Amino acid sequence: MKRFCYTCLLAGLAVCAVMSISSNARDRKNDSVNEAALIAKAKAATENKKTVGYVTTSFDNLPDPSCMTHIYYAFGNVAPSYDSLIISKPEKLKGISALKDSNPGLKVSLSIQTLPRDGFAVMTASDSLRSAFVSHCRKIVEMYDLDGLDLDWEFPGTNAGMHQGGGSEDTKNYALLARDLRRMLGPDKTLSFYSNNSSRYNDLAAMVPYVDYVMVSGYNLGNPPKQHQSNLYPSDLCGDWSISESVKAHIDKGVPREKIMIGIPFYARTQPDIKEKYKISDNYVAWRQFDRFLPGMKMKWDKKAKAPYYADADGNIYAAFDSERSIREKAKFIKDQGLAGAFYWHYDAEVDPHPLAKALMRYNR
Repeated sequence: MKRFCYTCLLAGLAVCAVMSISSNARDRKNDSVNEAALIAKAKAATENKKTVGYVTTSFDNLPDPSCMTHIYYAFGNVAPSYDSLIISKPEKLKGISALKDSNPGLKVSLSIQTLPRDGFAVMTASDSLRSAFVSHCRKIVEMYDLDGLDLDWEFPGTNAGMHQGGGSEDTKNYALLARDLRRMLGPDKTLSFYSNNSSRYNDLAAMVPYVDYVMVSGYNLGNPPKQHQSNLYPSDLCGDWSISESVKAHIDKGVPREKIMIGIPFYARTQPDIKEKYKISDNYVAWRQFDRFLPGMKMKWDKKAKAPYYADADGNIYAAFDSERSIREKAKFIKDQGLAGAFYWHYDAEVDPHPLAKALMRYNR
């Protein structure tokens, strides 16, 4: 009798195991079907990919509008009074907006940072300051005939980067700013915000309903000599993140694919000796300066990461950057995943004939 019961028990366990395996297989199949449906829906919603070029105040020349579908002028700043915007080189912004006269499809937005390091934290925490700031933004949008606004508070709740945070309330207050700007802009103008690769720092669930695009960094993922800085996929030459993993982290937190843009750097991250050798402030080298700071180096390719790099004598990464080849891979990823498009930092980091910007426009269609 005991043997019979034991045999029955084994048989029952086997049936349960088979049922569990079958159920898990069905779940995986259903997840795959659901993901495929979401990607198909996102692809249909983003048939026309966006290419955003950040144009800075550092140079006086106007950009070539054939290098982007959207221009984000960087930056307008939260004023020291916390209740208004200061536009650096307003004549340049007027000139950029005027480019729309001969390029009807071009869209121009203002990207917002802050002059006082605590500008975002102080302004968003006060109902009266936030209201005054949004009212002033309305005047700026009308004055310069802007098509939208972009928010660049990189690490709310911290003192990292260029900004000083106000604490745990930052993310809630930031979402209130997004809400108020959305109401002011109405449905026909765009609103976007920067999001760190890790998908931390912002309350994405609170922010996303008010914005058209989430600008997922896509760069500064790591530093040489052991890490790429803008790798599409993981590899042995990578740090903790890749663009594909960063996009997934945002999707897992509820960001719709069709609202995601990924960033592409028009600069290299280099080994630290570049700073010492050339007496520069950072290991950041713009494409326009490659011949000066990275002369005569041979480009290599990481097949797994889909990333180019210059190697030192030991085979370690000496400079990590993007090329036309890696941009083509990223454009394919954007299409395959049904993302909104890409942005690059920044236009004047390269010079005529702007091979990287034009490569992105060519492939990101």
